Amino acid sequence: MKNSWIGAMAGTMRRFLRSVWDCDEANEVVEFAVVLPIVAVLLVGILDFGSAFNLKQELNNAAREGTRWAINEGTIDLSQTTPTSILSVRDVVVNYLTNAHVNVCGLGSVTPSSSGFQSWTFTASTGCPGNFTLIVDRGLTTVSGGTTLLMTHVTLKYPYQWRFSKVATLVAPGANYRGLTQLTTDAYMQNLP
Repeated sequence: MKNSWIGAMAGTMRRFLRSVWDCDEANEVVEFAVVLPIVAVLLVGILDFGSAFNLKQELNNAAREGTRWAINEGTIDLSQTTPTSILSVRDVVVNYLTNAHVNVCGLGSVTPSSSGFQSWTFTASTGCPGNFTLIVDRGLTTVSGGTTLLMTHVTLKYPYQWRFSKVATLVAPGANYRGLTQLTTDAYMQNLP
């Protein structure tokens, strides 16, 4: 009696599985389950790349704004430990990025360290996955047409956290993707007399 009951259950289970696999709806569910992670990875990748591109443009604009401000500032205070003209460049960059809704990682409260002749470096990491660095070089010289020009060079290095790496493991579970990229941009302009 027990064997006939098990045989009946096995036959019922075979018929059920056969009907499921022969059903078009079941095939659609399986196809959807296979395709969904791939579509999710592609969508997040597109959105993530777009966010990184937009951030890079905001950083470019902030570096240009900081450089424009710096070339109009005097150079008299550059012999000081913390020149106010350099702090004002930092403030211009921070204000631009704040208005663009970019996390400035606490850069507005950081004091610079001198990193060479007429060059200062600000480094902040509050609330960021890495270091956000602003370098202001007021003593850059170049020769153009036999004339030596004094220039300002503003560099921004920003840590960008990729969201793609978290979703990509849906398609490749054992994969290890780089989650942080340092976006770097700079601007040069001739100092005004």
